[in-house]
Amino acid sequence: SDLATKTLSDGNWTLAAKPVEGDKTKKRLYVHGKNSPGAGVLDFRNVEADTGMKVTAIDGFIKNTAITDVVGPDIDSVCWECFRYCSRLRSVKLSPDLAHLALGAFSDATNLVHFSPAVFKSDIRIGLGIFIRSSNLTGDFRYEGGKELPEGLFWGTAIRSFTAPRCFSLGQSTFSCCSNL
Repeated sequence: SDLATKTLSDGNWTLAAKPVEGDKTKKRLYVHGKNSPGAGVLDFRNVEADTGMKVTAIDGFIKNTAITDVVGPDIDSVCWECFRYCSRLRSVKLSPDLAHLALGAFSDATNLVHFSPAVFKSDIRIGLGIFIRSSNLTGDFRYEGGKELPEGLFWGTAIRSFTAPRCFSLGQSTFSCCSNL
């Protein structure tokens, strides 16, 4: 079947992946991390060279205390609470064309310090509380053309600045308890 599950392994992580439903190019993969063995850096840079496909959507690593870093240059969609409670997660580097950050995607990732891209495109879909209580998250963020910011977006983080030149609406507690703003 077109949606057959594939196994991706780099000798460290072993992950189940399947083609993104509706992708006419048949070159986009969705990875679900539930119960995935592995530890340390979750690195998707070589997937395309190894498989001819790119990991563009990721889900299901909630409460995984083994992940320290995520490198996903083609990941443009992070699903609901994907990395919530990932207490060892320090750094995340995703596609500069990030299109979707779902509700609580990195919430309660208390050791998260660095997130990239720091510039969100105007057409990105941002859910509630993406970084809520990720208390060590630092950086200078910008939302290009975004007109509304969701509730709790950076609640309880340590970001230094946030610029949204076209924003006219802030959700409740968007920047509450930010230690460095």
